Amino acid sequence: PGVQTGPLISSPSRDLFSARKHKSQIGTRTSTRTYAIPAYGPTLLPYYSRGASISFDFDAALLARYVGATVLQFALLVAALKGFDVVMNATPDAALGGKVGTYVKPALAWISFAFLAVKSRTFAFVNAARPDANTAMEKRVMKERVRPSWQPPGFAFGIIWSTIGLLRATSCLMIYQTVGTTMCWPFLAILAHLCIGDTWNAVNNADGQLGFSVLLVWFGVHISAWNVVKAFYLTNQSAGFTILPMACWLTIAPILVTHIWLLNPAPNGKRYPLYPVRTH
Repeated sequence: PGVQTGPLISSPSRDLFSARKHKSQIGTRTSTRTYAIPAYGPTLLPYYSRGASISFDFDAALLARYVGATVLQFALLVAALKGFDVVMNATPDAALGGKVGTYVKPALAWISFAFLAVKSRTFAFVNAARPDANTAMEKRVMKERVRPSWQPPGFAFGIIWSTIGLLRATSCLMIYQTVGTTMCWPFLAILAHLCIGDTWNAVNNADGQLGFSVLLVWFGVHISAWNVVKAFYLTNQSAGFTILPMACWLTIAPILVTHIWLLNPAPNGKRYPLYPVRTH
């Protein structure tokens, strides 16, 4: 993916290309051990090339950016869904002989929820883009980062996430038809989950914070996914069962993220800490 930053929150990944160019100028690694380079961890690359030790300084400012970006995205999505409610309530169900209420509005609602399910990062204030396996940069990352043998093949992730997107949209429609509004606990739960997931994409993929991504995927993405299942199930049992596969996958995915973290120590041989670290 291209180097991007959100409109309000800047990402450390914007120095990526200069960092990789610097690596090519200073030559190859002096160590015979191959270390995995974080996907887009920019300013750490010169340290890898020189085999130098890395100081794992806690980056409070970066953590504040992640928290702020998540909160701002959540507020923006709540406002967007409030606008959705206003438009839907202003549209008469009886129009076109009742077809608007029976067919048109449910179809528009499902399409809106599907967009939210797969494109929530459009509203993100960090670079939440998923890696593009077709780019030379990502191919290099895939080659250099050690991954467990049990990791599913790349194409499987596309199938998994496309299916989850469909299940999210369908279950959201079921909740909407049950409650009659998006301003309810189930929708707030899934908005929070989507925002946390987008921030995790920035942490893991854009900024290469391998350690912090482990903490966030377990205590953010994973827990919020099961909170969505609970909220949906208590409102509409069918919706809860429909969204359940998402939480099941997001119980497996953290194990994979953790295993990758364990397989990829820093050049100094230590594990990346479970907090945002400052790049130099």
